[in-house]
Amino acid sequence: MFFEIYKSDESGTYSWEAKSEDEKTLCSSEPMASRGTCLAAILILKHGAKGANVYDQTGDLSGPIKTRRIA
Repeated sequence: MFFEIYKSDESGTYSWEAKSEDEKTLCSSEPMASRGTCLAAILILKHGAKGANVYDQTGDLSGPIKTRRIA
């Protein structure tokens, strides 16, 4: 997995994408004001993702948030 940062020629804003090793986009950001903001967001994701919980919000599971935790 890797991240790429882009700059929009039209608006001058920045955004990032997380990609798999086969270069498929896994997720992307909203436009951000600066390259530094993109880097900060990426660092937060890299630091926090390993221990992040996953909660099912699809409605397939119900009950308190702890019972919707799937990973």
